[in-house]
Amino acid sequence: MTKVLLVEPVHESGMRILQQAGLEVVVSPSTDTETLIDLVKDDVFGIIIRTSQLESRVLEAGRQLRIIGRHGIGVNNIDLAAADSLNILVANVPDANAYSVAEYVITAAMMLSRKMVQGDTALRTGKLIQTGASLPGLVKRFNLGGNELPGRCMGIIGLGKIGLQIALMAAGILHMEVLAYDPYRSEVPSGITLVADVNEIYRQADFITLNTPLTKETENMINAATLGMMKPAAYLINAGRGELIDEQALAAALIQGNLAGAALDVFREEPPRLSNPLFHAPNVFLTPHVAGSTDEAVERLAIGSAQAIADWFCGRKPGNIINPQVWERLVK
Repeated sequence: MTKVLLVEPVHESGMRILQQAGLEVVVSPSTDTETLIDLVKDDVFGIIIRTSQLESRVLEAGRQLRIIGRHGIGVNNIDLAAADSLNILVANVPDANAYSVAEYVITAAMMLSRKMVQGDTALRTGKLIQTGASLPGLVKRFNLGGNELPGRCMGIIGLGKIGLQIALMAAGILHMEVLAYDPYRSEVPSGITLVADVNEIYRQADFITLNTPLTKETENMINAATLGMMKPAAYLINAGRGELIDEQALAAALIQGNLAGAALDVFREEPPRLSNPLFHAPNVFLTPHVAGSTDEAVERLAIGSAQAIADWFCGRKPGNIINPQVWERLVK
């Protein structure tokens, strides 16, 4: 029976789509390359991959491999050059977790602005247990009250599906000023100001959120120089790609008080090691790549990635093909 290899388990709704198309579902016990090479040799038509690496050696070993379904948006973890040379289609799911990631960014902005992490730490460490002082008085003394968001500036780098959803929430619900930078956009909805120079985001924004793909141009876009342009009272939020940030430079900026705080959901190495300098920096809120992993988003991602494989297996064109040149060669 023709198989689909899941590098990691996906929501049962996606598995049902594959099974109903007549495909056998095999779940890998590990994401390591050698395990995948061994499993993909055996009549595997498609692979569903999340964020782990899918190397060329795996694709070359898959003699019957015809399609890769990316359980998400970014495809920088897939060897696209190898897929192209082997005529393997790659399809992603671009819209499924846009709301979830945007909701995370807005939540992070609120937590940072209201200093919730500092308040939690102050309570847990006994800092606020002082005879003769009330909690409101201690909150004022230690500057734990924070600020409201209306009127503050949200700077969005990358105005795709996620960035646009963040902009609409920030402007429409929170009444924030919204600046956005995206070299591929020329028009934006009312309430969003598009800037031509990304440095305007660094200089003006109170909150900066990174929602751009990882490319040669965007890797380490947040570095000592760009951090130096930001307001000392600004906050940085990254739920995009860990490689967008020079983590050493960000930790230094936080330690030196040159940035008010940060919320990070992605890291250069995942999971991050305990030696990562951000674990020892102040005013930083860290989460384990959960921004797009709500129950609802995970189900939509599984359905989208599975449907692409089922469609191609049944002779239909999959949606959201990343390498259309392969499709054009295959249907000639």
